[in-house]
Amino acid sequence: MNRKIKPQKLLYRITSNFIWAILSEIGSKGLLFLSMIYLARVLGREKFGIFSFAHIVVTYFWLAADLGTNMYGVQAVVKHKHEAGRILNTLLSLRITTGFLIFMILVSLISTFCSSLIQKAVFCCFSFYLIFRSIFTEWFLRGLEKFNYIFIGNFVTFVFFLFSVLFLVKDPEDVIKASFIWSISFLIGGIFFLFLTKKAQPELKYQIIFSVKEWLLHLKESIHFTLSGGLSTFYQQLPILLLGIFSTDQDVGLYAAVHRIIFALIFVFSVYPMAIYPVLSELYKKDKKRFFNLFIISI
Repeated sequence: MNRKIKPQKLLYRITSNFIWAILSEIGSKGLLFLSMIYLARVLGREKFGIFSFAHIVVTYFWLAADLGTNMYGVQAVVKHKHEAGRILNTLLSLRITTGFLIFMILVSLISTFCSSLIQKAVFCCFSFYLIFRSIFTEWFLRGLEKFNYIFIGNFVTFVFFLFSVLFLVKDPEDVIKASFIWSISFLIGGIFFLFLTKKAQPELKYQIIFSVKEWLLHLKESIHFTLSGGLSTFYQQLPILLLGIFSTDQDVGLYAAVHRIIFALIFVFSVYPMAIYPVLSELYKKDKKRFFNLFIISI
């Protein structure tokens, strides 16, 4: 029979998760905000428009690479902590594989449909994000409720991005360089997250698990996360996507700067459900009564 979770311990976990999660979101979004203000000023409306449009398109393709595992993985780790290592390696292998496949598809589409050499280069540099982002283990650490490690990993990622653009991006012609720096930042952050994950679970051994059967079992569970996350991202970024298709790069650049500020603030308000989600997942398995009580309070 599952053991009850003590109210004091529950309150401490929620409070600790919330504080570290809000520090992580404010810190990373703050650094990203400063980076985007700088890029908008240095690149100018046209080049920043190209940068923003490429970023949005790649974000949509990331949904196909992630397949909902970023949210589903948290739930899986919480429910099956004794199999956490296996879940990590399985989902990590799946994400790397799908990230590489979607990367190849996007590069093929870019070479076929992009006429501008600058747009091709910017899109290709952004495309590496699909591979590098796949090695992020933020979802695993969230399942373990290691929000302090998530803060460190995100901080390293966006500090690297901020200082790299400050030192290397000086004029509109550096738009290609800026897009590649974005992808490289996630490679640096991903490597750092792998290190932090190992620190959180020293007995963990990284390995590639190429098991289609296991992948399909996980994907069956993650499909609703894919749909809900995909719809959310779709409507949030739709204006920039439509401007990029039907309007000019200058219009995209002008709109994107304000759009990023607004949604940076919105993401900060998503911290509480993010912090409480692992706790709710565990309570749902161990203590349904307390789960429903906490769920009602949360909403």
